[in-house]
Amino acid sequence: MKRVVQFGMTPNYGGVEAFIMNLYRNLNHEEIQFDFFVNSNSPISYEDEIKSLGGRIIHQRFVSRKKNPFKHYKELFQYFKENPDIIAVHLNKANIRDIDLLIVAKLMKIPVRIIHSHIDNRLQKLQFFEKINQKLLKCVTTHLLACSYEAGNYMFGKLDYQVIKDGVNIQKFQFNKLYRSQIRKQLNILDDEFVVGSIGRFCEQKNTLFLLDIFFEIYKEDKNSKLLLIGNGPLKTEVNKKIYDFNLQDNVILIDETIEANKYYSAMDIFLFPSLYEGFGMVLLEAQISGLKCIASKDVIPELVDITKEIEYVSLTSTAKWWANCVSKYKKIKRYDKVNLVINAGFDINDIAEQLEKIYREGEINE
Repeated sequence: MKRVVQFGMTPNYGGVEAFIMNLYRNLNHEEIQFDFFVNSNSPISYEDEIKSLGGRIIHQRFVSRKKNPFKHYKELFQYFKENPDIIAVHLNKANIRDIDLLIVAKLMKIPVRIIHSHIDNRLQKLQFFEKINQKLLKCVTTHLLACSYEAGNYMFGKLDYQVIKDGVNIQKFQFNKLYRSQIRKQLNILDDEFVVGSIGRFCEQKNTLFLLDIFFEIYKEDKNSKLLLIGNGPLKTEVNKKIYDFNLQDNVILIDETIEANKYYSAMDIFLFPSLYEGFGMVLLEAQISGLKCIASKDVIPELVDITKEIEYVSLTSTAKWWANCVSKYKKIKRYDKVNLVINAGFDINDIAEQLEKIYREGEINE
């Protein structure tokens, strides 16, 4: 059995974490296993499942570079020396401020060295050290991957890269009448109530506070509306305050991060995603599989995501009321099964896992 060092898992149940887990679940674990490098001592998302599948989680084993650079690199070298069965290093990143793992892997002659861009942050230019690291990537990596062309252009500039789509377990996210009935009953949502849904961290990137502004405009026109928000994050206090200020306590339902998000899509009537920047927007893919109409940020969400042609793009310069009108006009829209469109577009995780396993196995060929 060979091992791949995987970096990118955090305590959050976000899109990158979902991608890594979807990939991991669909590998042959008798032949390839993951070592998950984690920068904290906190439990990561899916930790129990990872352990049950035979993965190793390396919690903050290495001294930080800022605290002791010499010891930091020494420990990384020692790790690779102690694990000669490692054939690949796969960094899933939103920036290129730290590529130490790739540098050490190069010096230790790990045959496959991947950096995988998962974000397109057009609002923030690469910092000085990121520009230096960008020039180093050609020397220390064997594969530059991106979840979209936008994410690739942002991180890699003019370097050559390959787009690997963010695959999902498509059957898992299909619309399910039983889930719809169960979740709406559990949340005290009536059959005739219009449910606007969104999934994502409560943070600046996801534009959560503006999302509440949009829903407030929807609510003012239709008191029979509810907002279902699934997530957590640094803006949780501000989110709760805004709900209170708008007197929306009875109309906004907050659900903490969950591994059963697939069930909640079925309970929604439309999906709202006014994100400020994204690499791909995994939740939009999942929402489309469930047959939901989606309203998302124009010039932010890659066109690659609009597989079913059910995404309406709205400018972030538009007012909350304008966004609300775009949402409300779809209250009576019918829900259609779009699964075959997603499969034919190449987003089945089985196909994506096969592509990445082939890349990892280049390390065996080069041994």
